[in-house]
Amino acid sequence: MAYRLSALTIFLILLGVILVGFLLNHVWESFTNYNKEGFHANYATNNGFILDGYTTNQRKVVQLSDKLHFDPTRRILIDVSGDELYMKQRDNTNATESPFDRSADVGHIITDLGAGYLRYDDYVNTQQQDITLTDINPQAAGTVTLGQAKDYFEALDNSGVVFMAVEGSSSVPTNNNDTVNKVYTYNPDGVYVVKNSQITNNPYPNIIDVTSANQATYSLTGTGVEKSRRFRRTKKEPGVDVTATGSPAVSYSYLSKDKKFAVIHVPLLIGSTTSVTFLHVMNLDINKHVATYYFNGVQMEKINYTSKSIVSKTPGTDTDGTIHTYNSQAGGTENNPAFSGLITSMSFNNSEGDF
Repeated sequence: MAYRLSALTIFLILLGVILVGFLLNHVWESFTNYNKEGFHANYATNNGFILDGYTTNQRKVVQLSDKLHFDPTRRILIDVSGDELYMKQRDNTNATESPFDRSADVGHIITDLGAGYLRYDDYVNTQQQDITLTDINPQAAGTVTLGQAKDYFEALDNSGVVFMAVEGSSSVPTNNNDTVNKVYTYNPDGVYVVKNSQITNNPYPNIIDVTSANQATYSLTGTGVEKSRRFRRTKKEPGVDVTATGSPAVSYSYLSKDKKFAVIHVPLLIGSTTSVTFLHVMNLDINKHVATYYFNGVQMEKINYTSKSIVSKTPGTDTDGTIHTYNSQAGGTENNPAFSGLITSMSFNNSEGDF
């Protein structure tokens, strides 16, 4: 007796096959992509890290480890060692002649707050200092210029002084060559000079506008309110602005200054100016691969590794007992390892810090 499937039975069978196929495909994709981050069209801008001291315009970089970073636009590898930044260009040259010292004093920015006498929230008289004009200009004969007063304020070695006010001889000084016959500086309690980028967080007391119309309210009648101008001081952003090299890209390897990480840098086309760069990061301290990165300008894709060992045999030796380290090979240096042994012998000598 022939058995005929109804249309509903056929539909249910097909539906079941489709559902099983979908489930198997989902499981397979989850299994194969569990350690892969999606393609980021503008990772540096949207997810980047602002590295203190690298550039003065808050340029974002990609963090490879706690000390290593990469600028995908300029293709510069940055290694943080204390207050120093070591920077490697895509052609394997140093971006600066010597490491950049982030702790160096780079000066101050003087911001004109406009005409008016200086008062601020919670002001007390002991916070105002009357500056002797000869301290600003030893040849001063009763007056200094506005430019000289601003230079004095900029160079003043007192991190608690954040405001300055000047008083003109007959009117509000505006130009740097205008004469000034009184200069005051102010150090509000518990306030210190901050970086210019931090001023948006309102770290300084709120300025009160004192004019000739309301000066009596503040007991300032006859104090030259109508001839005064105010200024604020902030720190310049400590940073080094490095121009990307125009030289062709090369492959190179880099050992971090703390000797805990190694990076292999590979451009898509060696000897070209391509923007496509591959970086492979290894944690030598724990003998593990960390991640492989693909960069095309600000675009990025990353593959993470969770349990891939760099070597699985006795570190640093071949079967014949030969020890291989970067400085034992022809042409090898700390930042440019040259290796002529077996790839399975390439390892980290934990006691010597060699790669």
